[in-house]
Amino acid sequence: MAELGVDRASPPTSAELALVSTNHVAWVGGYVGGVNNGGRAWTPADADRVRAAGLHLLPIYVGENVCDRCKTPVVLTAAQGTADGNDAVACASRYACRGGPLALDVEYATYTGNVAGALAYAEGWTVAVAAAGYLPVVYAILQTAHDYQPRIPTGLWIADWDGVGDLAGLPNAGRFSGVGWQYADNWHGFDVSHADGRWWGQPASDDHIVFPQTGHGIGGGFYQFWAHHGGVPIFGYPLTDEVQEPGADGKPITVQWFERARFEWHPGADPANWDVVLGRLGAEALVRAGRLGHAGAALRRRPAPP
Repeated sequence: MAELGVDRASPPTSAELALVSTNHVAWVGGYVGGVNNGGRAWTPADADRVRAAGLHLLPIYVGENVCDRCKTPVVLTAAQGTADGNDAVACASRYACRGGPLALDVEYATYTGNVAGALAYAEGWTVAVAAAGYLPVVYAILQTAHDYQPRIPTGLWIADWDGVGDLAGLPNAGRFSGVGWQYADNWHGFDVSHADGRWWGQPASDDHIVFPQTGHGIGGGFYQFWAHHGGVPIFGYPLTDEVQEPGADGKPITVQWFERARFEWHPGADPANWDVVLGRLGAEALVRAGRLGHAGAALRRRPAPP
C-alpha cells in the first residue's frame, strides 16, 4: 500500500503539520544527524511534534557526501559505513526512534563520482543499522537501484523528480523491502513522496538478514524477537542458523544459538513474542556442574518479558 509523505531540510511548523495531516500524509522526514546533516535545525522536540500530529517520523541520517555544502574529504568505505551506521542508530535513539525505518541520505554526485565506494559505504551502513533492529532505507538515484545488491532487506528512497517512478527491469527487486519516490527538491519547500507501507513495519516473516560478522542469519519469528528485545547489545550475533535439537521431552525443536542466548521455537507457547522462548542456559550449566538440584532443573522455561 502506498503512503504519501513530505520531507524538508528544516523542521515544519505546527501549522504546517496540521495542514499536511489533513491531506492524506502519513509520514514526515526528519533529519536526526550525520557529519553532513542538512537538517541541523531539527531537535527531538520537533520529532515529538510530528508524532503528536499523528504522523510517522522517517529519521534521516546524512552521512558521507559529495555536494556544495558538504565537508571534505569524503571517505567511502565499508568500514566508514559501519561507523556511520552505528552513529545513525545512536542519533535515531536520541529522537526516540526505536526500530522501524532509518534512512541514509547519499547524494547524486557521491554515487556518480565513486560508484564502488558509495555502494560499499551504503552496504556497511545498512548492515550496521539492521543489526540494531532498524529497517535501513537508502536514498539514491535510480541507477543506483540497478547497481546495488544489498545482503539484507533494504528500503529504497529514489530521487526521481520527474514524477514518474519506473523500476522496470530492476535486476534485484527482491533485495528491497519497500520503495519510495521523491518528487521534488526539499530544500525549497516540502517535497511530495510516495512510499510502500512496508517501511513502517519490521521485515516480513520470510525475510532473512545475514551478518558478515559470523556468516549466519536470522529470519522469521526469531528475527522479530531478536529485533524487538534488544538485538546485538542483548543477544549478540547469531552463531548458527536455525537447527533441530532435542527439547526437554526429547522431541526435536527448532533452536538458534547466539553469542549470549539460545532461542527456542515453541508453537503456541507465547504468541505475543512470536512463540520464541529463551533457553535457560544458566540453569543448564549449573545442572551439568552438579550445583542445581533436580527440582530446580525442572523449572519451567519462561519467555523474555515484553
